[in-house]
Amino acid sequence: SDVARVDADPGGEPVKVRPETMALLERSVASCKATGRAFDPTFFALSPLYDLRDPEKFVPPTDAAIAAVLPLVDCRKIELDPKRGTVRLAKKGMGLHLGGNAKGTSLDEAARVLEAAGITRYVVDGGGDITCRGEGPKGPWRVGIQNPRGPRGETLGVVRSTGGGVATSGDYERFVVIDGVRYHHIVDPRTGKSASGCMSATVSVPEGPHAGEIADTWATTMCVLGPDKGFPLLAKHVPGAVAAIITPDGQVHRSPGFDAEVRGLEARAPEVHHAP
Repeated sequence: SDVARVDADPGGEPVKVRPETMALLERSVASCKATGRAFDPTFFALSPLYDLRDPEKFVPPTDAAIAAVLPLVDCRKIELDPKRGTVRLAKKGMGLHLGGNAKGTSLDEAARVLEAAGITRYVVDGGGDITCRGEGPKGPWRVGIQNPRGPRGETLGVVRSTGGGVATSGDYERFVVIDGVRYHHIVDPRTGKSASGCMSATVSVPEGPHAGEIADTWATTMCVLGPDKGFPLLAKHVPGAVAAIITPDGQVHRSPGFDAEVRGLEARAPEVHHAP
């Protein structure tokens, strides 16, 4: 793949990529800058430190191990040349890692195939993240919000959509708890540590050509930033998008316009509505 070829020669010569790859990387870098690097497509160097495929074998990364690779995580060191169609990673050891938005990109591509076939009412489900258009047999498409501390399939609420992308990210998919610390796959690329201010974040984005990718990107971003910093950035950069974040105290924080019913994890954890 283009990404694999770019990753194979960091610090080397520019690599020719397909126009679709260039466009994806341009969008990814733009998102990185918009989020203040809370989302960063050069996460590759950190990913081995959070290999949670076998939680029993996971060893928490030391501060020294994180510090050694953190300078390699910086979207500003991706050199894109759209005219020549080339990509270069500026430093040895760098690599692209599009896990924060690749699922959404795939959903958008599937949606384009359906629309090219003349299908105007559909939902594409990518395991919790969706893109959709139109309505289902019983009205707007319904997307459940997983209880981040419950069994798979137990929901805390439902988002309804008639077009766009809906994505949820959380600390419950791949994780391990060691000495009271929860290590999981959503890592703040600025610190190199698992995001600690969010159990779950759901983002709903209006209909558009990259709605799934945008929702996926910003769900990850919301987990890293939390509601106070995340909601204003979302409103600024993605007009019409709304979000809900479940924080570690069990509270549900809603951005302005998020009208789906979502219950907190505890009766004492009321919803928190953030002002526009």
